[in-house]
Amino acid sequence: EGRVIYDNLKKFILFLLSCNISEVLIMFISIVVGDYIFFLITGQRGFIYIPLLPVQILWMNLITDGLPAMALGIDPPEKNIMERKATKKKEPILSSRRLLLVGWQGFIMTLGALFIYFSAPIFFSDQPHIFQTMVFTTLVITQLLHTYNFRFEDRGLFRKDIFSNKYLNLAVLVSVLLQVTIIYVPWFQDVFEPASLSIENWLLIAVSSIVPVLLINFINEVIYKRRGS
Repeated sequence: EGRVIYDNLKKFILFLLSCNISEVLIMFISIVVGDYIFFLITGQRGFIYIPLLPVQILWMNLITDGLPAMALGIDPPEKNIMERKATKKKEPILSSRRLLLVGWQGFIMTLGALFIYFSAPIFFSDQPHIFQTMVFTTLVITQLLHTYNFRFEDRGLFRKDIFSNKYLNLAVLVSVLLQVTIIYVPWFQDVFEPASLSIENWLLIAVSSIVPVLLINFINEVIYKRRGS
Protein backbone atom coordinates (compact mmCIF):
# COMPACT_ATOMS: atom_id res chain seq x y z
CA GLU A 1 0.00 0.00 0.00
CA GLY A 2 2.87 2.36 0.72
CA ARG A 3 4.33 1.76 -2.72
CA VAL A 4 0.94 2.29 -4.37
CA ILE A 5 0.45 5.61 -2.56
CA TYR A 6 3.97 6.78 -3.44
CA ASP A 7 3.53 5.79 -7.11
CA ASN A 8 0.22 7.60 -7.39
CA LEU A 9 1.61 10.73 -5.74
CA LYS A 10 4.36 10.76 -8.38
CA LYS A 11 1.85 10.30 -11.21
CA PHE A 12 -0.40 13.06 -9.86
CA ILE A 13 2.40 15.60 -9.35
CA LEU A 14 4.42 14.87 -12.49
CA PHE A 15 1.36 14.86 -14.73
CA LEU A 16 0.18 18.26 -13.46
CA LEU A 17 3.67 19.75 -13.71
CA SER A 18 4.15 18.57 -17.31
CA CYS A 19 0.74 20.02 -18.24
CA ASN A 20 1.51 23.35 -16.58
CA ILE A 21 4.88 23.54 -18.33
CA SER A 22 3.17 23.06 -21.70
CA GLU A 23 0.74 25.91 -20.90
CA VAL A 24 3.57 28.22 -19.84
CA LEU A 25 5.64 27.40 -22.93
CA ILE A 26 2.86 28.03 -25.45
CA MET A 27 2.23 31.46 -23.92
CA PHE A 28 5.92 32.32 -23.61
CA ILE A 29 6.99 31.21 -27.10
CA SER A 30 4.02 32.76 -28.89
CA ILE A 31 4.31 36.13 -27.16
CA VAL A 32 8.12 36.45 -27.20
CA VAL A 33 9.01 35.09 -30.66
CA GLY A 34 5.62 34.49 -32.30
CA ASP A 35 5.69 37.55 -34.53
CA TYR A 36 9.25 36.76 -35.68
CA ILE A 37 8.34 33.14 -36.55
CA PHE A 38 5.25 34.30 -38.45
CA PHE A 39 7.51 36.69 -40.38
CA LEU A 40 9.88 33.81 -41.26
CA ILE A 41 6.95 31.66 -42.45
CA THR A 42 4.86 34.24 -44.32
CA GLY A 43 7.18 37.19 -44.85
CA GLN A 44 4.56 39.43 -43.23
CA ARG A 45 3.93 40.96 -39.80
CA GLY A 46 0.69 41.19 -37.83
CA PHE A 47 -0.29 37.51 -37.57
CA ILE A 48 0.46 37.25 -33.84
CA TYR A 49 -2.44 36.63 -31.45
CA ILE A 50 -2.87 35.51 -27.83
CA PRO A 51 -3.02 31.66 -27.86
CA LEU A 52 -4.97 31.24 -24.60
CA LEU A 53 -7.27 33.50 -22.63
CA PRO A 54 -6.90 33.58 -18.80
CA VAL A 55 -10.30 31.92 -18.33
CA GLN A 56 -9.25 29.12 -20.69
CA ILE A 57 -6.07 28.49 -18.70
CA LEU A 58 -8.17 28.37 -15.52
CA TRP A 59 -10.53 25.89 -17.21
CA MET A 60 -7.62 23.59 -18.07
CA ASN A 61 -6.12 23.74 -14.59
CA LEU A 62 -9.40 23.09 -12.78
CA ILE A 63 -11.26 20.70 -15.09
CA THR A 64 -9.35 19.08 -17.93
CA ASP A 65 -6.16 18.68 -15.83
CA GLY A 66 -7.81 18.27 -12.45
CA LEU A 67 -10.21 15.38 -13.10
CA PRO A 68 -7.66 13.03 -14.77
CA ALA A 69 -5.02 13.95 -12.16
CA MET A 70 -7.38 12.91 -9.34
CA ALA A 71 -8.08 9.66 -11.20
CA LEU A 72 -4.32 9.01 -11.43
CA GLY A 73 -4.22 9.52 -7.67
CA ILE A 74 -6.27 6.34 -7.22
CA ASP A 75 -4.59 4.31 -9.95
CA PRO A 76 -4.54 0.54 -9.26
CA PRO A 77 -1.13 -0.97 -8.43
CA GLU A 78 1.14 -2.34 -11.13
CA LYS A 79 1.53 -6.12 -11.14
CA ASN A 80 5.29 -5.99 -10.49
CA ILE A 81 5.08 -3.45 -7.69
CA MET A 82 6.63 -5.77 -5.08
CA GLU A 83 9.38 -6.96 -7.44
CA ARG A 84 10.93 -3.51 -7.69
CA LYS A 85 13.68 -2.24 -5.42
CA ALA A 86 12.46 -0.27 -2.44
CA THR A 87 12.52 3.53 -2.76
CA LYS A 88 15.36 5.14 -0.83
CA LYS A 89 14.21 6.86 2.33
CA LYS A 90 15.47 10.31 1.29
CA GLU A 91 14.67 10.09 -2.41
CA PRO A 92 12.59 13.18 -3.37
CA ILE A 93 9.54 12.93 -5.61
CA LEU A 94 10.91 15.82 -7.65
CA SER A 95 14.38 14.41 -8.26
CA SER A 96 16.58 15.87 -11.00
CA ARG A 97 15.65 12.97 -13.31
CA ARG A 98 11.93 13.54 -12.80
CA LEU A 99 12.26 17.30 -13.25
CA LEU A 100 14.01 16.60 -16.54
CA LEU A 101 11.18 14.21 -17.44
CA VAL A 102 8.41 16.77 -16.88
CA GLY A 103 10.49 19.34 -18.74
CA TRP A 104 10.93 17.39 -21.96
CA GLN A 105 7.41 15.98 -21.82
CA GLY A 106 5.94 19.45 -21.29
CA PHE A 107 7.95 20.74 -24.25
CA ILE A 108 6.80 17.94 -26.58
CA MET A 109 3.18 18.48 -25.50
CA THR A 110 3.59 22.10 -26.55
CA LEU A 111 4.64 21.18 -30.10
CA GLY A 112 1.14 20.25 -31.29
CA ALA A 113 -0.36 23.47 -29.92
CA LEU A 114 2.49 25.49 -31.44
CA PHE A 115 1.89 23.85 -34.82
CA ILE A 116 -1.77 24.87 -34.60
CA TYR A 117 -0.81 28.37 -33.46
CA PHE A 118 1.40 29.00 -36.49
CA SER A 119 -0.46 26.95 -39.11
CA ALA A 120 -4.12 27.89 -38.41
CA PRO A 121 -3.81 31.47 -39.78
CA ILE A 122 -2.26 30.00 -42.95
CA PHE A 123 -4.74 27.14 -43.47
CA PHE A 124 -7.91 28.99 -42.48
CA SER A 125 -9.41 32.43 -42.96
CA ASP A 126 -8.53 35.39 -40.74
CA GLN A 127 -10.62 34.52 -37.66
CA PRO A 128 -8.52 34.83 -34.47
CA HIS A 129 -11.25 33.32 -32.28
CA ILE A 130 -11.11 30.10 -34.31
CA PHE A 131 -7.29 29.97 -34.10
CA GLN A 132 -7.46 30.55 -30.34
CA THR A 133 -10.09 27.84 -29.85
CA MET A 134 -8.03 25.39 -31.90
CA VAL A 135 -4.91 26.01 -29.80
CA PHE A 136 -6.97 25.74 -26.59
CA THR A 137 -8.65 22.48 -27.66
CA THR A 138 -5.42 20.94 -28.97
CA LEU A 139 -3.71 21.51 -25.64
CA VAL A 140 -6.72 20.10 -23.75
CA ILE A 141 -6.91 16.91 -25.86
CA THR A 142 -3.13 16.44 -25.71
CA GLN A 143 -3.13 16.70 -21.92
CA LEU A 144 -6.04 14.27 -21.59
CA LEU A 145 -4.33 11.67 -23.79
CA HIS A 146 -1.06 12.29 -21.97
CA THR A 147 -2.56 10.92 -18.73
CA TYR A 148 -2.18 7.40 -20.14
CA ASN A 149 1.58 7.97 -20.49
CA PHE A 150 1.65 8.01 -16.68
CA ARG A 151 -0.26 4.76 -16.09
CA PHE A 152 2.95 2.72 -16.12
CA GLU A 153 6.11 4.58 -15.14
CA ASP A 154 8.74 4.89 -17.88
CA ARG A 155 6.75 2.68 -20.25
CA GLY A 156 4.55 3.29 -23.24
CA LEU A 157 0.84 3.46 -23.96
CA PHE A 158 0.47 0.11 -25.66
CA ARG A 159 0.02 -2.12 -22.64
CA LYS A 160 -2.60 -4.75 -21.98
CA ASP A 161 -4.06 -2.97 -18.91
CA ILE A 162 -3.73 0.63 -20.14
CA PHE A 163 -7.50 1.21 -19.72
CA SER A 164 -7.87 -0.70 -16.43
CA ASN A 165 -8.37 2.51 -14.40
CA LYS A 166 -12.09 3.03 -14.99
CA TYR A 167 -12.03 6.32 -13.07
CA LEU A 168 -9.39 7.70 -15.41
CA ASN A 169 -11.36 6.58 -18.46
CA LEU A 170 -14.45 8.30 -17.05
CA ALA A 171 -12.50 11.47 -16.18
CA VAL A 172 -11.08 11.71 -19.71
CA LEU A 173 -14.50 11.11 -21.29
CA VAL A 174 -16.20 13.70 -19.05
CA SER A 175 -13.44 16.24 -19.74
CA VAL A 176 -13.81 15.77 -23.52
CA LEU A 177 -17.59 16.21 -23.27
CA LEU A 178 -17.13 19.34 -21.14
CA GLN A 179 -14.69 20.75 -23.70
CA VAL A 180 -17.17 20.15 -26.52
CA THR A 181 -19.90 21.74 -24.38
CA ILE A 182 -18.05 25.01 -23.85
CA ILE A 183 -17.29 25.21 -27.58
CA TYR A 184 -20.85 24.74 -28.85
CA VAL A 185 -23.29 25.72 -26.05
CA PRO A 186 -24.11 29.46 -26.35
CA TRP A 187 -24.06 30.25 -22.59
CA PHE A 188 -20.57 28.78 -22.20
CA GLN A 189 -19.45 30.58 -25.35
CA ASP A 190 -20.21 33.88 -23.61
CA VAL A 191 -17.96 32.88 -20.69
CA PHE A 192 -15.01 31.15 -22.40
CA GLU A 193 -15.17 33.03 -25.73
CA PRO A 194 -14.52 30.05 -28.03
CA ALA A 195 -15.55 29.77 -31.67
CA SER A 196 -17.52 26.86 -33.12
CA LEU A 197 -15.15 24.48 -34.90
CA SER A 198 -15.66 22.79 -38.27
CA ILE A 199 -14.76 19.21 -39.22
CA GLU A 200 -11.56 20.46 -40.88
CA ASN A 201 -10.60 22.24 -37.64
CA TRP A 202 -11.20 19.06 -35.62
CA LEU A 203 -9.14 16.91 -37.99
CA LEU A 204 -6.13 19.21 -37.62
CA ILE A 205 -6.66 19.29 -33.84
CA ALA A 206 -6.81 15.46 -33.67
CA VAL A 207 -3.54 15.02 -35.56
CA SER A 208 -1.78 17.77 -33.58
CA SER A 209 -2.94 16.22 -30.29
CA ILE A 210 -2.14 12.58 -31.01
CA VAL A 211 1.33 12.99 -32.53
CA PRO A 212 3.00 14.58 -29.42
CA VAL A 213 1.51 11.90 -27.15
CA LEU A 214 2.81 9.12 -29.43
CA LEU A 215 6.23 10.81 -29.54
CA ILE A 216 6.36 10.88 -25.72
CA ASN A 217 5.29 7.22 -25.72
CA PHE A 218 8.11 6.33 -28.15
CA ILE A 219 10.75 8.09 -26.03
CA ASN A 220 9.43 6.38 -22.89
CA GLU A 221 9.74 3.00 -24.63
CA VAL A 222 13.36 3.74 -25.61
CA ILE A 223 14.27 4.86 -22.07
CA TYR A 224 12.57 1.80 -20.55
CA LYS A 225 14.41 -0.64 -22.86
CA ARG A 226 17.78 1.00 -22.22
CA ARG A 227 17.29 0.75 -18.47
CA GLY A 228 16.21 -2.87 -18.83
CA SER A 229 19.38 -3.70 -20.73
